[in-house]
Amino acid sequence: MAGRTNGGAEHPPGDYRGAVMIDGKPDIEDVLQAEGIETRRGWGLCPFHEDKHPSFKINRDRQTFHCFSCGAHGDAIDFIQKLHNLDFKNALKYLGMTPGRPPMVDPKQQRKRELLADFEQWRRDKYNDACDFYNDIWHVLRACKDMEEISQHAPMIHQLSQIENEILVLSEGNHAEQYELYSAGI
Repeated sequence: MAGRTNGGAEHPPGDYRGAVMIDGKPDIEDVLQAEGIETRRGWGLCPFHEDKHPSFKINRDRQTFHCFSCGAHGDAIDFIQKLHNLDFKNALKYLGMTPGRPPMVDPKQQRKRELLADFEQWRRDKYNDACDFYNDIWHVLRACKDMEEISQHAPMIHQLSQIENEILVLSEGNHAEQYELYSAGI
């Protein structure tokens, strides 16, 4: 890979130093993207073995990766070590980090991470609440003995399609669709 060198470790064209996490490590998604690893919804092809189906999973909250085929796992530093066969110190240099020195944390990146974590927590909470409410409605309807009793629950029945849509958006929708729900105060 062409790039500039820094203390024996070659730097990729992307600069990881702008994407520093709270603990000073580069964001795992930014590192993967700069290394040309494409992910979709946290899944991608593992760069450490021949992979035809996505088996490489990243956990944005924990800032880790794991391949369910070959077992490779770790954080951004581990990824660079394994991908480029570097020792820990040279992996830090490769990522633009200075070994033994506390990393500089970009306050804007830190705030962005906090907002994304808050949004993801909101999404998980709303998804769980919507699923619980959906199940509650179905339990009530299953307990009904006849159509007259079911008709008494008509307002709840009318909410089912809206709840199904919310569950779908919260579980499989893109960030724009999810943010639309968030902005609407759902």
